Amino acid sequence: MERIDFIVDQENKVISYNGLEWGSYKLYKSVYYVTEEVLTRTKTHVTSGHPAAVNKLFTKTFHITPSNFKKVFNAMMYALWVKPYKKDIHKYLTFSAGRITPKVVNKYHKVKTILDQNKKDGIENISPICFATGQTPQQLKTRVGKSAWKKICKNTFTRNLLIAKHMGSSTGNINILLETPSSILKQANSPYAKGARESLYAIRKAGFPLTHTFRHSADRNKVKLIQNIYADTERMSKQLEKAFNSDWSIGKLQAKHSEYADIIRKRKFSDEPFAVLDNITVKHLEFGEYTATLLTSALEIVQEGDAMHHCVSAYVDSVREGRYLVYSIKKDGVRSSTLGVFSPTKITGILGEKSKVWSYQQQYGVCNQPVAMVEETLIADMVIAELNKVQADE
Repeated sequence: MERIDFIVDQENKVISYNGLEWGSYKLYKSVYYVTEEVLTRTKTHVTSGHPAAVNKLFTKTFHITPSNFKKVFNAMMYALWVKPYKKDIHKYLTFSAGRITPKVVNKYHKVKTILDQNKKDGIENISPICFATGQTPQQLKTRVGKSAWKKICKNTFTRNLLIAKHMGSSTGNINILLETPSSILKQANSPYAKGARESLYAIRKAGFPLTHTFRHSADRNKVKLIQNIYADTERMSKQLEKAFNSDWSIGKLQAKHSEYADIIRKRKFSDEPFAVLDNITVKHLEFGEYTATLLTSALEIVQEGDAMHHCVSAYVDSVREGRYLVYSIKKDGVRSSTLGVFSPTKITGILGEKSKVWSYQQQYGVCNQPVAMVEETLIADMVIAELNKVQADE
């Protein structure tokens, strides 16, 4: 079989080889991808998956090594899709961290007609927004509204490029970005790297001016916490088709976050009480300002772990199997600590016999903090004593 040559259609920007066609910019990063795609698409029968055997079969079939195929193919792609337009493509490399990637090259060619017309009409400064959205100036004007459109038209190419980078293909946050100083958008460590809407909200609610530099990690962490709550709440609101408002106070945002998270948890975790706990009579105890309440379902245990920021949810299966009990300790109605108790079947003595008593395993506050108040440890002792009293009576 004679060597097969590549065919390049300059007008339609198509590279052909042995009946295969590539009509968009593509680069092969390794010979593995060359052999995998070409042999598969040409339906060449492969008897061995070993790389050396596959490469040998490729060379024998097409009279060119996979390495040379990759070299020639990538060079042709670059000459056809990049080289004649390199100067213009370089204007938009901010969308790909300064690298010429297939994504940015193909995006450029997709909107090239729009970009060329903008240049011809003397409005190239708006081209970054057109590049990001894939829309004509007329479509953009209708989409963003008269006020935002005027600001876009007044901006320089560089400022619109910064805005487009943070905006992505959606114009939903365009008004926020148009308010944001370029000095903030340029910052490498700016919270805006996470997303404009939640960033602007978080910066304002954290009490920082828009021109804050965020050089200190403590400042960035403060904003990051609010960003995460904002992003999570917005994501959950879409998932549940519930209300979301970017003007909510921090307090309301946190309340909605808890509300939506609770709805999702209820869908994921059952609130059906564990049948194995039906015989547990110590379900609620009071001692002064403290109460101890037995958690009887997977949902209740998961909610306790979320509220207290610890890993009690890892004990769900143990509770379901009757090997463990979890009590929520509250002070004046507010969660204060979580008590874990081993069942009599859990502890084995020195001689191998099963323990006949309920035993203390752990009691931790928020974020696994030790319990400091004596009264709080006393109610835990009372729970265990009452459990063992019932056990003895039986």
